[in-house]
Amino acid sequence: MTDPLHTSPSLTFEREPGVTDIRIETGVALVVVHCVDQIPQRRLQVLGLLAEAKVPVNQVKLQVSGLTFVIGENHASVCQQLLQSEKIDVTITTGMALVSIIAGAMRDLSGVIARICEALLETGILNRQVGDAYDAVLFLVPTVDAPRAVVALREQFQLADVQEASR
Repeated sequence: MTDPLHTSPSLTFEREPGVTDIRIETGVALVVVHCVDQIPQRRLQVLGLLAEAKVPVNQVKLQVSGLTFVIGENHASVCQQLLQSEKIDVTITTGMALVSIIAGAMRDLSGVIARICEALLETGILNRQVGDAYDAVLFLVPTVDAPRAVVALREQFQLADVQEASR
């Protein structure tokens, strides 16, 4: 008879640590808002204007000289017109892809971002922005470079067998 309070060693609710997948989202744009006045309310005004216009923003980075964030390319012209009408200095770079490195127990891993940067640098791919989540590291690259980025990252994290198995 088994003990009902004893949990089988094969039963776990935590994912094993390690990179398990790489995903790409294309059709995104990087927005850089320059706030030379360095007034925090200016950043809040930008985000408020976009919220009112129903423009979803992701990967927000607050910086001394302004802020950056990612939007869908389908919102780029609305974003640009809206911010420029408010005399806000904005630069929007379209043709970007958001690449996600997925790893269970990401917070228990060390060196993942360094390995990502190494793989991209060795391949000559420009990484425009980095963000992280509980189980992922996300970064922006030009869409044209995304396929090469995936190949380099699969090699870096020894996921070539995963790529072949999914075909």
